[in-house]
Amino acid sequence: STLTVGSTLTATSTALFATQGGSAGIGTTSPARLFSVQGNSYISGVSFFGDTLTATSSAYFATAGGSLGIGTTSPGTLLSVHGNSLISGTSTVGSLIATSTLFVGANSGTSLAVLQSGNVGVGTTTPYARFAVGQTSGGGLYVPSAGNVGIGISDPAALLHVYGNSTT
Repeated sequence: STLTVGSTLTATSTALFATQGGSAGIGTTSPARLFSVQGNSYISGVSFFGDTLTATSSAYFATAGGSLGIGTTSPGTLLSVHGNSLISGTSTVGSLIATSTLFVGANSGTSLAVLQSGNVGVGTTTPYARFAVGQTSGGGLYVPSAGNVGIGISDPAALLHVYGNSTT
């Protein structure tokens, strides 16, 4: 059978509303676009979007070119994430460019840190030398930019500088 409506079809609540201009609203009596849903929705199955998918906040944003932004409305690459993120599982990266500090493992100082200055630390998040291992007060291995190696001293004065007691 056919249902024909001359002008506006209105439900007794805002469950469904259609305007004379052809806009339809679910949960709203004033649809902002051709089809507007006010409130939560659930879509089961595959959804296709012919153009840009836009969120009213910067939770996610997809451009017509296929770029996806999370936390941004202007993704600069195919995937742009602004803010903290957690990737659980194995990730394969062809090339990784960190624009700030890179922590591998954790940011608690127990793993590997690469600073924007180029300093690398193992077991520290604030390496004082080009390469620092186990950096603690008065201990650790240091390789400053000059190339000298310090054990127990962060500013070695010779090619190999050991601070403290040593045995040979």
